[in-house]
Amino acid sequence: MKISRRLLLGSVSALTILSVLGVKPGHAHMKVGSTQSDRKLIASMVRAMFPHDRFPDGPYLRTADAIIAKANGSTASALTLRAGLADLKSKSFENLGKSAATQYLKDIEGSPFFSLVHGTTVTGLYTDKEVFRILGYEEASYDKGGYINRGFNDLNWLPEPRIEEHPDLAAFLSGKPKQYASATKLNAS
Repeated sequence: MKISRRLLLGSVSALTILSVLGVKPGHAHMKVGSTQSDRKLIASMVRAMFPHDRFPDGPYLRTADAIIAKANGSTASALTLRAGLADLKSKSFENLGKSAATQYLKDIEGSPFFSLVHGTTVTGLYTDKEVFRILGYEEASYDKGGYINRGFNDLNWLPEPRIEEHPDLAAFLSGKPKQYASATKLNAS
């Protein structure tokens, strides 16, 4: 895992300041990502990680809110988010092109910040109700009687199957029982 100098220095300095003030790191409360620009910056990172042309901004912004909420749940995660946001701002991430943004994400792929954003996005973005509607997922069916009557056999995306009998099947089946038994014996060996 690659840790940037900025992330290391930011985390160490924050822990030093907290210890000088006599605050135990486990009891310190930080609120990170509270500005609208931070929220949009995280949403743009999520969109670069999981690009979908059909998804509006809403699901990405709600995922950014989930990332911020998770990060603010612990001091270590809040410090990670703060350092990651500072790095995104220093790189002007929102203004990067698609290939430059992808390359930046590949460069930070093993970092705690990337893991925080990625882990929360995987479970947050694809459980969004608006995303369900866009992707055509009808949600869970157990409370509606199951899938039997709710699209289990709904294969409208496949062509109708051709159902034809083999031309020799009728002749074979109308044959004598001994002929059928001998054919079965031949197939078994």
